[in-house]
Amino acid sequence: MMTDRIASIQTMVAARCRGARDFTDLTSPEFSAALESISDMTGSDIMLFTPSGVAFKSTTQEVLDNMLFGSRLDQKAYNEIVYKGSRYYVGTDNLNGHEFYALYAPLYNDGGQMLAIISSPYIARNYDFEMEAVVHSIAILTMFLILLIVAIIALIIGMPRRKK
Repeated sequence: MMTDRIASIQTMVAARCRGARDFTDLTSPEFSAALESISDMTGSDIMLFTPSGVAFKSTTQEVLDNMLFGSRLDQKAYNEIVYKGSRYYVGTDNLNGHEFYALYAPLYNDGGQMLAIISSPYIARNYDFEMEAVVHSIAILTMFLILLIVAIIALIIGMPRRKK
């Protein structure tokens, strides 16, 4: 699922930059190699934005060089991540008439300071976003019903018996 993907990327990248002080520490060749490795492992393009929303690193350099997505972070994603403190944001984007999902997540250092915002596209031709919501809803409903049944059984077992 999309949220699992961005969470995995976020965790792997965060593990590589725990001691960083700010986003400039993420410009080293060592970090670039680690980011490429994560990109290869997850099969994802990864783009990093400064905490102010300016693109500064991408695993697909031509995306950054040609500014295919612009140099600024999507405004809705920025508001969700920076101002509302969301753990991730899933939005839609469009490139040359092809719509895709863009996944965003904040990247923090050990001191809790935001170092960067990670972005990764999620392209699935037949992906149905509503299907993910249905699956989550069914899981929640199932858990509710199980807990309700357990509560009813506990109530029945715990009821005092009438003597005749």
